[in-house]
Amino acid sequence: MRVALALLSVMTAAAGQPDAREIVRRSVAASDENWKMARNYTFLQRTEERQIDSKGQMKSEEVKTYDVTLLEGSPYFRLLERNDHPLPAAEEKKEQAKLAKSIAD
Repeated sequence: MRVALALLSVMTAAAGQPDAREIVRRSVAASDENWKMARNYTFLQRTEERQIDSKGQMKSEEVKTYDVTLLEGSPYFRLLERNDHPLPAAEEKKEQAKLAKSIAD
C-alpha cells in the first residue's frame, strides 16, 4: 500500500511538471523578448576624472557625458559632451563613424 501511494504521488508530481523542451522553448522566447525590449532603453552616463597633486590640490578635471545603449547585448558608450560642452563637429563625426562601424560589425 505504501509503495502504491508513493508511486502515485511521484506520478502526480511528474505529471504537473513541464518537460525539458517546453522549459527551454519558454526560456528562449523570454530571452528573445528581453533583447527586443533592451534596444528601447538608453541612459546617460557622466564621468568626472580629477588629477590631484601631492598637496591635495586639483591639477585638472575632465568631465565626459556618454549616451549608453545596448548593442548586440553589450553596452555601447557614445561620447556626447566633454567638460559640459558639445563635441566639436569633427569629433562628433568620428563618434558617429565609430557607432556605424560597431553596428556593421
